[in-house]
Amino acid sequence: MEISSISSTQTPDWVVIDTDRLQRLKAPKGRCSIYGVPSYITARNDAAYRPQLVSVGPYHHGELRLKPMEEHKHRALYRVLERSGESVKKFQASLGEVVDQLMECYEQLGQKWRDDHNKFVELMLLDGCFLLEILRVWNGEDDLGYTPGDPIFSTNSTFKSVLFRDLLKLENQQPLLALERLVAVEKRIAIAPITYICNLMCYSLSRTRSSQGSSSVSSLHMLDQVRNNTIGGPWQKQPNYEKAKVIYRKATDYSKLGIIFKKKETNLLSDINLRDDTLHLPCFKINNLTEPAWLNAVAFERLHAGLSQEITAYIEFMGGIIRSVEDVELLKNLHLIDTSLPTDEKVLEFVQMLDDRIDFYPVSSLNHVVVALNDRVKTGKFKRVIHFLGFDFKRTYFKSPWTLIGLVAATFLLILTVCQTVYTILSFYSST
Repeated sequence: MEISSISSTQTPDWVVIDTDRLQRLKAPKGRCSIYGVPSYITARNDAAYRPQLVSVGPYHHGELRLKPMEEHKHRALYRVLERSGESVKKFQASLGEVVDQLMECYEQLGQKWRDDHNKFVELMLLDGCFLLEILRVWNGEDDLGYTPGDPIFSTNSTFKSVLFRDLLKLENQQPLLALERLVAVEKRIAIAPITYICNLMCYSLSRTRSSQGSSSVSSLHMLDQVRNNTIGGPWQKQPNYEKAKVIYRKATDYSKLGIIFKKKETNLLSDINLRDDTLHLPCFKINNLTEPAWLNAVAFERLHAGLSQEITAYIEFMGGIIRSVEDVELLKNLHLIDTSLPTDEKVLEFVQMLDDRIDFYPVSSLNHVVVALNDRVKTGKFKRVIHFLGFDFKRTYFKSPWTLIGLVAATFLLILTVCQTVYTILSFYSST
């Protein structure tokens, strides 16, 4: 709201209100899904939320450091037009039919875009073609028209890791609706455009096809698609799990108390469950590419009203059970951590860094798993104590062959000492 210049010594009788902005604030935000990440989230690691090489959408368009990639966007547009045989105007007309819906997807869309729909449509077309072409290259599609040594559009591009990180940042998203319109005009595929796009995203980024069926269609943009593909189907909720107090123990402590950790065949978070004394977990992948994906997914869950907080809860859970190098070592040996980081100390720092970014209590279907886990530990205390002692015994004396040899030698010497003592006592009494 803009207020006219008013003397500080008197009470204002009138104000000038930006009525257009007021109407936007009052309008329902059902379609809004792409947010500017506020400073209280980005303060600790701003680079994790800002694009470093390419801008997608209006938030970072025109920034000087990102302008070199604009030339490659035009190359992508040219290839799409050449391959489809359609005119630019046909693509623009298709996007123009839904331009209001596309604008509503952006929470902080600048006034210059609202005032010039044609300019906004051009942006959606240029960025959309670039995004589709990048994913097609990563997907291994043939006959796209790029050379094997292309600096951007090749599977061996040295910029691939940076592009991967940029395309999963919340401020750098484009509505799937825009991509759907572009694919529909191309008329290159036999399946529904939205299905093609979702599969393209899943396979290009995770090398696995989506198995979510119709749930993939509900995705809003690429970050949301990857998030949905990570979560999988909904957890089976337990009564009142939201109100349960969640307290974590270290992974090594759980193991000492008889809990068995087992790797799931899938990497879906919805497959996390506790059966008897066995906790089934997906493999936690940690590398320099996954950090922005995790952090931006958490930011999306926090900013998008009504969205479940499964990613946030999972990160909090892993941060709760990984609190020492011994925890990292245990989970790595069980193939529950897959990392390219050089040391266990670096892995621990990474997990703690992710967990430190969460400064609120996430409500998630995972909560009931933690509650059930702690309840399981409380039951059968005698059994737990015996297991605890056995765990420490094995950990201490069976860690290496030398400790085992030392244990056997010490036991043999103890037996000899006892025998000698008994023999001495018997000799003494027999002589008296």
